[in-house]
Amino acid sequence: MINRKKLRSLPDLLNKRLLLIFGNPPLGIAEIENSGIPISPGIRNLLNRDAYVTHATQPGLGAVSLATYMNRAGYKAVVKDWYLDSVPIEEFQIIGISTTALDLNNLADITKKIRIKNPDCLLIGGGPLSWSYSPEEIFTEIQEIDFFVNNEGEITFIDLLVALEKGYDLTGVSGISFRMGDSVHTTPTRTALNPKNISLPDWSLVDFNNRIPLLPFETMRGCPYQCAFCSEVTYWGKPVRFRAVSDILSEVEHDIERFGITTFRISDSCFSAPENRCLEVCSGLTERFINNGVKIQWSAFSRITNLQPFLIEKMKGAGCVALDIGMESGDTAILKGMKKNYESKDIIERVTMVHEAGIIAHCNVVVGFPGETRTSIQNTIDTLNASRPDTYHCMLLYVAPNTDLSIHRNHYSLVGDKLHWNHATMSSDQASEAMNEIVQSVKNSCLFISGEISSIMLIASGFTQNDVRSFFSNIADNKIGDAERAMSEKALLRKVLPVRE
Repeated sequence: MINRKKLRSLPDLLNKRLLLIFGNPPLGIAEIENSGIPISPGIRNLLNRDAYVTHATQPGLGAVSLATYMNRAGYKAVVKDWYLDSVPIEEFQIIGISTTALDLNNLADITKKIRIKNPDCLLIGGGPLSWSYSPEEIFTEIQEIDFFVNNEGEITFIDLLVALEKGYDLTGVSGISFRMGDSVHTTPTRTALNPKNISLPDWSLVDFNNRIPLLPFETMRGCPYQCAFCSEVTYWGKPVRFRAVSDILSEVEHDIERFGITTFRISDSCFSAPENRCLEVCSGLTERFINNGVKIQWSAFSRITNLQPFLIEKMKGAGCVALDIGMESGDTAILKGMKKNYESKDIIERVTMVHEAGIIAHCNVVVGFPGETRTSIQNTIDTLNASRPDTYHCMLLYVAPNTDLSIHRNHYSLVGDKLHWNHATMSSDQASEAMNEIVQSVKNSCLFISGEISSIMLIASGFTQNDVRSFFSNIADNKIGDAERAMSEKALLRKVLPVRE
C-alpha cells in the first residue's frame, strides 16, 4: 500500500505538477530474439550486433490523450519521452508511465531510476502492459510502483487522484490495482468511455525535435473479433466504440494545419472492420483532403476477411500506403482453431490484391498455436511464398492472460504461459525451431519486425513507396549493397534504424 509520507503530500492535487512518461525503447537484435522473434540474415548483415534494429520515435497516443484530458480537468500535466527527451524527474510529485510500447523489464528499469531521483513521488503505471501480465505479476516484479491503471485511463486516473486527495476508500475507484497488505487488490473494470468524450489529443505537449513527422490517430476503440490468442479483444471490451467520422476528419485537419504533418498511422485494432465503417472513413478522407490536393498518407491494421477489392481500392484512393495484415497462419485448420474464419487461399488472394494495388503489405505470423505440426508449418511457408507480402513478422505464440487460449487451456491441452509452453502437438522449443525453418524457406518476402510501422516511418521521412519496397526486396535477397544504395544508408539508419553511438 502507498506509504504515509506520500499521502501527507497529496492534498490539493490540482496544484501539483504531473509528469506522464511514454516511449518506445530502442530494440537490438538480442532484445528482439528474446521476445520470440527471429532476425533475418539480411538484417544481421546490414547491422552489427551492437546496433539498434529499430527505434520508433512517433509520440505515444495514450499518454498524450491522458494528459489532454487531465489538463482540461484543471491539472498540470507534462508529457515526456523517456528515451528521447530530457526528463526532469525531481520536479514532479506525481509521475505516470504509459506502457504502450514497454515490456515488464522496461517498466522495471524506468521505475527504479525514478525512485533513485525522486523517492517520495506517487508512481502510477498504466496502459496495455496488462494485456500480457496479471496485476500480481506486475506488482511482484515492479516493487517501486504504487498503482496500476487498468484499461482506459482518462477518467480512472483523475478518480484515483481525487480519492487520494479526499481520503476516499480506494477500493471504490474502478479500474485500478494496488497493494493491500500482502496481496494485490484489483477493483472492478470501469465502464468504457463514451466515444463522444474522447478528446482531440493536444500534440503541442510533445517536443517534435528529432522526431519523424508522423502522428497516430484512432477511429475506434475495440475490436469486433475474438481471436483465441489475442488479449487486446478483452482489454478494450465490447461493443466496439466508433468515433464520429466528422471528429476524425477534424482531428486530421487540425494536425495538418497546426503541425504541418500529413503522414499518419491509424492505431485501431482493426481499421478495416467493419467494411462499411472503413468505407465511410476513407470516403471522408478522400473528399476532405485528397480531392482538395492534400496528399495525406497513412497505414493501418487490417484483416483478411475485410480486404475485398472494393475496399482495397477505396483505401488506396484515400491515401493508404501500407497495411499490417493479420495472416497468423497459412494452414486452414490452424486458422479455424484461432477463430480467424478464413482459409489459406483467401490469404493468397487478398495479400496479392493489396500488393498489386500498390499498397505495401506486411503479414503477421504466429507459430505454435495448438494443433501446429510440421505439415501446418509447411502450409504457412507455402502460403507466404505464394502471397509474396513485402514483409512478414514471424513470432512465437505468446500465452497471455485473459485470452480464450489461457482461460480454456484444458480445451487446448495447453500447459505453461508466456513464451514457455507445450500442448499435444508442439512445445515452445519446437515452435522456435519451426520459426527458423520458416525464415530459411520463405524466399520472396523480407522478414522485418513491424514492417508496416517501419514503412510508414520511412515514408514520413521522405522516402517513396518504391524506395521502401526496393529496400525490403534487397534485404530479402540478402543484397545488402543494393539495399544501401536503394535509399540513403545514413538517412535510413539515423531516422528509423539508429545505430548506437
